[in-house]
This record gives sequence, structure tokens and C-alpha cells, in this order.
Amino acid sequence: MSNDDETKATTATFYNVFIPPEIGLKELNMELDIIKEQLAFREKSTHPVAPLYFHSIGKDIKELPNCINCERIGYKYRSTGDETLTLSKLYEYCKENPDKRVAYIHNNRLFGRDVNDATIRDIVTKSVFSDECFMVQNPSRSTTNNINNKSSSCKCNVCSARFTPLPHYHTSGNMWTADCAYISNLIHPSSFIEKMDINIDTASSNRLGNPKSIPAPWVGKGEFAHVHWVHSHPDICPCDVYPSMYTWDQHLSRQDWAPDLAKAPRYSSILD
Repeated sequence: MSNDDETKATTATFYNVFIPPEIGLKELNMELDIIKEQLAFREKSTHPVAPLYFHSIGKDIKELPNCINCERIGYKYRSTGDETLTLSKLYEYCKENPDKRVAYIHNNRLFGRDVNDATIRDIVTKSVFSDECFMVQNPSRSTTNNINNKSSSCKCNVCSARFTPLPHYHTSGNMWTADCAYISNLIHPSSFIEKMDINIDTASSNRLGNPKSIPAPWVGKGEFAHVHWVHSHPDICPCDVYPSMYTWDQHLSRQDWAPDLAKAPRYSSILD
């Protein structure tokens, strides 16, 4: 397949690249190594030249190392900002191309310098570039733990390593692929944080007690709104590909694993 055919046929990846502007050379090389490790999953995939658009925040990164068919997008160089900038470009792409697919990845440290950080980043990045997720395939089998009555028959529209409905709909690590037709129905990322804050803070006290006292990570508001965003529409039909145990406090193994596509949630317990 030629590069032109590949561009037309497959998924466009949006990559949020943040490198702290004040770091020294040693730390910069460590950050660049993370980027190289993530791009290696793209290079080893069956779509190594599918279009990739990256937005640079912090240090001014004009191009990514060894990245074929990669284009810097977005606003003029920004020393500050967050994932909303890149998600907004992804959203606008989908509004213009509702028949296409998008993938979202980032190089943020997921748990600071926690021992699991590199392992989980590998898992979620590998999942995005697996054929099952990258092409947003529909699972041939279903689980008995679907999140709504229609989910056993709906077509997967968001794929990730592991979807979880608690404490709010999200995927750990916030890397995923999705159909643009679904993305186009979401609230614009630049407005979503404010709307989530309003919805939670004005929620009925009969159901939630004092909603303003609920920690932001529990309800996907504030800085955690971008993690909930892709799963925030009632038409969500999630699937995931990581088959093994995956919990926040588990020291995961970096051993190789094969993607196993299934409707989500695939397990009935949050401890699986």
C-alpha cells in the first residue's frame, strides 16, 4: 500500500507532546527516550506511516525523532498548556471527517516516577497501535458485563487497553482510538471542563450529598475531565484489548502479551 493509500485508509493519530521547558539535557534525553519508545510501537505496527499529528507544549519540539508522515500542528509554540489543546484539534478533525478514525496518545508521566509508569505506558500505547484498536474493530464475542442493555449489540466506537466504569467512565492512561462519527457528538474539549464542573456542582444533594465536596478524580471534573471526555456520551460502546489483571496498585509485568478484543467492561469485578 502506498503512503497516499495508507493516509486515506486508516486512522489519524494525535500526539500530545509535553516536555517541561526548564529541564536540563539529561532530563531532556529521558523525555525523548519516552517519545522514541512510544513511536516504536507505531513503527512495529501494521500502519507505520499512518498520519500522525503532534502538538508540542513546553520545550519547542519542531519534529519527532524517526517519525515518518508526522506533522506538527496546532497553535504557535506554547510553553504552557494541557491535553485540551491536542484533543481540540482531534475533535475538529473528526467534525470535518466523520467517516474516519482517530487515535490519541501522549507522553505524560502517568504516575509520576512510580515503578509502574513505564509499564502502563507501554501497555496503553501498544493497545492503541494494535490492529484491533487502531482500526476500531468490532469484537466477535461479547461479555456478560456490558454497561447498558444495547451494548451487547452496539458497534465498538472507542477502543483502549482497559475500560473501567468506576469511579467514572474512563481508560487508565487516557490513550485510545475512536470513530470520528462518535467523537463528533461529544462536547468540544475546550468547553468540557467547565460543563463537567457545573453539572457536578449543581447536582441534586438528595442523590450526592454535597456534590462540591466530592473529589475531582471520583467524578471526572476539573483536571480529570479530559480523562472522562472520550467516554462521556450516552452512545459510548467501549471495547478493550488488554486481557490480564490491571489494577491501580498492581506491579505489572512488562512481559509480552497478545491483544484480545472484547466488549467492555470485560470483567465483573474492578479487581480483575
